[in-house]
Amino acid sequence: MSDAQRARDAEVQSYYEKQVNTYDAFWGVGNIHMGVFEDVSKIPDTRDEAKDEFVRGAERITSMMAHKGGLGNEAVVLDLGCGCGKALLDLAEADYLQEGDGVDLTEGLVERARTAAAEARIPKRIEFHVGGFEEVTNILHARRGTFTHVFSQVSLCYVHDRFREVLQGAAEMLQPEGKLVLCDLVGSEKPPSIVCKLRVLRRLCLEKIALLPKSRYTAAIEGDGRFVVSYQADLTEHLAHAYELLAKVAPYPLAEDYTASAQCCRDGEVGMVLVVAHKIR
Repeated sequence: MSDAQRARDAEVQSYYEKQVNTYDAFWGVGNIHMGVFEDVSKIPDTRDEAKDEFVRGAERITSMMAHKGGLGNEAVVLDLGCGCGKALLDLAEADYLQEGDGVDLTEGLVERARTAAAEARIPKRIEFHVGGFEEVTNILHARRGTFTHVFSQVSLCYVHDRFREVLQGAAEMLQPEGKLVLCDLVGSEKPPSIVCKLRVLRRLCLEKIALLPKSRYTAAIEGDGRFVVSYQADLTEHLAHAYELLAKVAPYPLAEDYTASAQCCRDGEVGMVLVVAHKIR
């Protein structure tokens, strides 16, 4: 990893340490992810209704990923970018896994995940670890080749410039014929506009990363022959709707950032995809 990449990882870590209370207030306690929604054509009338819809959407995307990825009560899941642990714990409570490990760069989020797991008292082995995505094979060295699924919600966007290395590590962690189940942000073939840079990419510490375009995301996963994509869906309209809901919930000036983010999604500058891929070697 280069010095520039280390500096950027530190910036991302600092961002999430500072923003966790904001996420709790507007996104739902423990949630730092987007969602999918039953109706993206209208916004609720009240702030509370908008927040409730956002929280339900975030829970729905976890269920959707579990369903599309074929998770079940015998699944052994590695969550890359686990945040506060909500997705992994929700999967455990819904009997979508037998055991799981979550890895996140941000120590404060991992501590919250461990606390949440202890409070949930789920009778399954769920553990959380501090580290970067390239460190997974070292952090969980003894568990190489034991996972049925590598799961990630809007986290790999931070390593699109080292995507191949991260996927190599994921392949090492998976059993033969294991699966990647990824929800991720994508970019455009065109350079981002000034509004997109300032309102979306800079805010999310993505300004210095060239997001993979939607049109090349599948090819990036299949590039070195380790995986073949079996399912993909464009969830950009849901990402735009999520930002519109957040704009209803958040105060000024953050609400303006969310409104601009929604427009950037509708303009095709930023998007969200769901991909399932099988390990083939």
